[in-house]
Amino acid sequence: MERKTLIAIAWLAVLSALVFFACAQTEHARKMNQAVDTDQAVVSAQLAEAGTAQQDEHPDVDFNQSCYDCHKEETPEVAEQWHASLHGMVNVGCFVCHGDGTTEFVVQPSTERCIACHSPKEVDYSKTEASSCFSCHNGHTLKFHN
Repeated sequence: MERKTLIAIAWLAVLSALVFFACAQTEHARKMNQAVDTDQAVVSAQLAEAGTAQQDEHPDVDFNQSCYDCHKEETPEVAEQWHASLHGMVNVGCFVCHGDGTTEFVVQPSTERCIACHSPKEVDYSKTEASSCFSCHNGHTLKFHN
């Protein structure tokens, strides 16, 4: 094989491993998450306090500033929850779940947003007491509720 082809295959293998690692959550990590999770109600209360709980559009802001930079001032606990989560660690931006803030904005994303990236983790809710991903997971920490 040509050297460029081998290098490309190696890079694809490395990228695939990184994606798998970023998306995979071991049983040990799940148990640790259960032990330290905060309640989703706290996040909802923080959003309500910030005035964004029931809005269909994002408040008018300077979109040249990153979501994280703004939210670490406006909703610091929520911003830190995201920053410390697996999504934050691999820099999955807020727009992936919440929209870009200009043409689309979703305060509380639906399970369909999760399934777009995490289809192997899709749950048959008819077999559980849960009704969505957020019945079990905190939306920003991704940890299991206690």
